Amino acid sequence: MRKQRQSRNLAVLTKKRRSLRKSLLKIYPILRGSVVTLGVKCGNPNCKCAKGKTHPSVYFSISKQGRTKIVYLGKGVQAQAEQWVANYVKQKEIVDRLTEVNLEILLSQRRARKHKR
Repeated sequence: MRKQRQSRNLAVLTKKRRSLRKSLLKIYPILRGSVVTLGVKCGNPNCKCAKGKTHPSVYFSISKQGRTKIVYLGKGVQAQAEQWVANYVKQKEIVDRLTEVNLEILLSQRRARKHKR
């Protein structure tokens, strides 16, 4: 009875893992980092930004090896970059769930081997 339950449990976990892997492949392209809007001054002394009201500019920010790199994007690709960042977050969540399922599979296999002895 116990062996059947473990076998069923393992089959359910394996099916869940397969489903998560498929969903992981569908989420693409990805971009790790953040899309940020920063205020910049244009340099024109008669412009409103010279008095403090800066111009909004869109950048992509990424941290690599403890250093932050900021790349100008502009408004034209802002929505696309935001979607790619959102895709990365979704993939990361799926990888976290895959890790939990894989750990359960390992523990289930360990229990099955322990009971064989």
